[in-house]
Amino acid sequence: MEHITIREIAKKTGVSIATVSRAINPHTTRLVKKSTRIKVLAVVKKTGYLPSPVAKRLATGKSTNIVIFLGTKYKSIFYNDYYIKILSGAMEVLEHTQYNLVIRLVKPREARFDLNKVIRGMDIAGCIIFNEPDVLQVSMPGLENVGIPVVVLNRAEKKEGAGFMACDNYRGAYDATKHLIELGHTRIAIIKGCSEEKDFIDRFEGYKNAMINSSLPLDEQYMYTGYFSQDTGVKALREFMKLQERPTSIFCTNDEIAIGVFMALEEVGLKCPGDISIMGFDGLDVGRYLVPKLTTMRQPIYEMAKEAMKDILDTLDNKKTMGTRKIFDAHLVKGGTCAKPNPSPACVRT
Repeated sequence: MEHITIREIAKKTGVSIATVSRAINPHTTRLVKKSTRIKVLAVVKKTGYLPSPVAKRLATGKSTNIVIFLGTKYKSIFYNDYYIKILSGAMEVLEHTQYNLVIRLVKPREARFDLNKVIRGMDIAGCIIFNEPDVLQVSMPGLENVGIPVVVLNRAEKKEGAGFMACDNYRGAYDATKHLIELGHTRIAIIKGCSEEKDFIDRFEGYKNAMINSSLPLDEQYMYTGYFSQDTGVKALREFMKLQERPTSIFCTNDEIAIGVFMALEEVGLKCPGDISIMGFDGLDVGRYLVPKLTTMRQPIYEMAKEAMKDILDTLDNKKTMGTRKIFDAHLVKGGTCAKPNPSPACVRT
């Protein structure tokens, strides 16, 4: 089918281009006489005419694109369960609206993300930014005077003109550690990333205070710092197994680390949870496919994305002003990787 322009639609119907534009626009169609509207829409249907998004924006002065900015840590965004949950939550809200969901991948060289610079020239009504340590970290000055609704996920700041939604990382880590303590563990190790991001500092603080409040010692030999990766989990377990008195449980500050620990169990001659308990943090779907399933603290990332998108739409509809700050609770998901400590642990391979 050949490309039909709005000018040709106007010529075929004998009306002006402006009248055609008003007739096909749901917001202005009522301004066109019924007989004219019927004639225009009949020609539009017959020719298969589709209005250009750029032309629509020029005509209405409004964009219908809401962009989600994601980092490029993985070869494909579909490798990351976090990203899938964000996109699914956002799309659920947009499904029956006039708005389109657009994915914009941020290149590594843009990791210090300046929204003001990036959106220049973009056809964009609002946006969600997934702030991710060492992958995409939004610049606070870059959020000033943007002129569109913006919500930053995974960051808990207070700033006018932008919304922030995040998980309560401190409370989640505190509850994770308390769960291990309530099972009877006293030698609880922690594996954390080296990032200085507040979210991950809060997870470490939650672990420390849960130990202190339970009158348990903080032993540096049970604290391993690496990266938020499976490889870190493997290396950390090897180091813990060199100790004369090894930990009976490990709190991993994200699920990828926990999966790495789980993968290395056979190498060191241990079983989970019989010999050692493993606690994760995030609630990635992959944890459900371990045997036994991973016990973890689930971040409500799907719900956060839904709330962020609702916030943007409410702002676009002038129902509120941008600037929401909302903190979500992480919830314990009991799998099978945490149990009471074994009074007679297995011998460890050296």
